[in-house]
Amino acid sequence: MRALGILVLVSSATLAHGQNMPDSIQKLLKNSDDPLAAIDAMDNRQRPAAIRDLARAVIDNPGNLELAQLMCAIQPWTTKTDTDAGKDDAIQAALWKRMRGLNAQSEEFRWLDCASVNRTGGYMEVSVNPLYNLRQSACTAIPVTDDWDGFYANLIGSITGYNDAITRGLAGDATDAPHSYYPTRNILRTALLGAGRGVTAAKSGRSDLARTYFADTAKELKAHLEAIDYANTRNSWVFHSDLTLYATFYGWLGTGGTLDMSALINWPSALDDADISDAIPAATRAQIEQDGATDYVDPVYLERLLPRAAPKDQECSQWRRRSYDTRALAKVMQDCAAPYANIEVSYAMLTELDQCIGAFEAADWRVQFSSVPKGGGASELSRIKSSLSAIVGSSQFAALPKAEQDSIRANLETLHLEAAGSYARIVTDHGLTTSDRTALERIFDAIGLAPRPMMARQKIY
Repeated sequence: MRALGILVLVSSATLAHGQNMPDSIQKLLKNSDDPLAAIDAMDNRQRPAAIRDLARAVIDNPGNLELAQLMCAIQPWTTKTDTDAGKDDAIQAALWKRMRGLNAQSEEFRWLDCASVNRTGGYMEVSVNPLYNLRQSACTAIPVTDDWDGFYANLIGSITGYNDAITRGLAGDATDAPHSYYPTRNILRTALLGAGRGVTAAKSGRSDLARTYFADTAKELKAHLEAIDYANTRNSWVFHSDLTLYATFYGWLGTGGTLDMSALINWPSALDDADISDAIPAATRAQIEQDGATDYVDPVYLERLLPRAAPKDQECSQWRRRSYDTRALAKVMQDCAAPYANIEVSYAMLTELDQCIGAFEAADWRVQFSSVPKGGGASELSRIKSSLSAIVGSSQFAALPKAEQDSIRANLETLHLEAAGSYARIVTDHGLTTSDRTALERIFDAIGLAPRPMMARQKIY
């Protein structure tokens, strides 16, 4: 599923390993250097048969992650042709049956979960594409509808129905079946749409209805928080802070009073969070500990808090679509909300609130200058330190606001060697803001710095 950035397939030789492989799939894997591209290049006459055979190979070869990865990564699949209704439901049901006996946090469950929803008319079409189109509408100023409330309501209904279908289908007759990742991810999407209904109501002057929509959205989030089984739901541990933050924020908009984000401002590290610590996969925990990041706090993914609350020429930039430090974002939200305690929800109030929160920037960037063999690290570090004068001495740097100059200069002074296997990276500390990153990239281009450094964010596990 390319929208999920899942293209980690291995060689054809590895893929071909299996005892129950249809001849067509064995031939495809043997003769193609890129099985994914080969399947996606097939026309509508060839592809349905290839999908049927690939699905059979996945189902008949338990433990073969590469086959499941392939089914996950191709363009949404279907076995339907112009003359045949296909057997997509049966394939999906067979994949779900395989998943029922697996640990929800296992790699095999992960790839089967993805493969099972990567069908035509599935996750991409129901959940991902509509939200992408909504953002594109904001960025092109081409409305997707004249009836925004109806549009949001219909989309919420569609995604909620899809969530229910996945939950029921995967559970089957089992009482302790593992849970898919996708319904929990979709809860954040329906919350965004519910907030959109609140903004729409406020825009039409219906303050009470706006509060109702926000309150209902918070209620759904809280219900999911109370019901979620983190240990038995794939990758759900990463949503604990997200669900809590959104439920708190929309709950405040729904009831009024003062927004209290203290629990989130003091959010525990992932390894110390009693609700999720046992659900963190062993490999992820080991990576966190290996990196010495035991104080790692899982971030919050921010797509859009208040859809269409910004003026038309600013709405696009308010679609953030990235993760932010949970504690820092919660503090900004609480501070921005303070002037609106016990104030009626209005469109003007939501616009001001949206702009205040939208001014928040991530501060998780750093500069990575190069990687060198460890033996030559010290001399290369010295050389790069001597070249920093070209950055801070440029006219582009001089044109920056003083506060931004100070921030960048202080960060460049943290330049150091960082071990990376047999190599060493020459990097600065994390702590640069998004604006700092943008300014530095422009300076690198303007002065022709070579080799051009890259900007890198902190790792999200």
